[in-house]
Amino acid sequence: MQTKESELAVGDVWQQSANRREVLESFGIGAECADLPLRSACAARGACFEEVRRALLECDQTAASCQADWAGASLTDLAEHIMAWHHGYFREQLPRLGALLHKVVVRHARRHPHLFDLQQIYCQFSDQLLKHLMREELAVFPAIRALDEAARLQPSMCECLVDGIRHAIQVMRDEHLELTRLLAKMRKLTFGFWPPGDATCEYRELLDSLEGLESDLRRGIHKEDDLLFACATAAEDSLLATRNPR
Repeated sequence: MQTKESELAVGDVWQQSANRREVLESFGIGAECADLPLRSACAARGACFEEVRRALLECDQTAASCQADWAGASLTDLAEHIMAWHHGYFREQLPRLGALLHKVVVRHARRHPHLFDLQQIYCQFSDQLLKHLMREELAVFPAIRALDEAARLQPSMCECLVDGIRHAIQVMRDEHLELTRLLAKMRKLTFGFWPPGDATCEYRELLDSLEGLESDLRRGIHKEDDLLFACATAAEDSLLATRNPR
């Protein structure tokens, strides 16, 4: 990131990509900071500017890598990858982390009462994420995959495939933002997933795993918002133009 970007308004940084917005929200830099320069917003929210800068750079590198890896891939291939790689990871990790968090709460919450709040937010996050995955797998992804087949259909047969996809995608984007906000709360409660001096191995493992979950969610959201959903919207526009030529 160029030095002068530190003076860009947060709202301008948000506009650069959906994933950059997720990064800033994970540091508690939300809509209320939209008009502030990035460095000033970091100071106002108690975030280290250099840490935010590194996270944005990592985000950009991940985005570039994903763009290269999935250039020319079909919607079906990308949707299948997201389900197998990211959805599979979440379904494996969420119950494990829930059980680990319970152990940490039992052992440490008397000295660190914020762990009770962490457990409450985590349960909310886990419940919302599992419901989100189900909605994507049962409704949104099948509709997007159908767009791969729609180009071979008569225009009159495409209407049922394209109607409602844009709305469903927006709902998924909104849910991504809410999931990110919940993770941002967990990051803030744990001082950036930093273990206290008396943390046991289980406590440290929990914080490391939560940070890993945040990182994987960020990558998965990028693949959905900036790749899968963007390409699906473009495919929908193409179908609509074919169906309703000027």
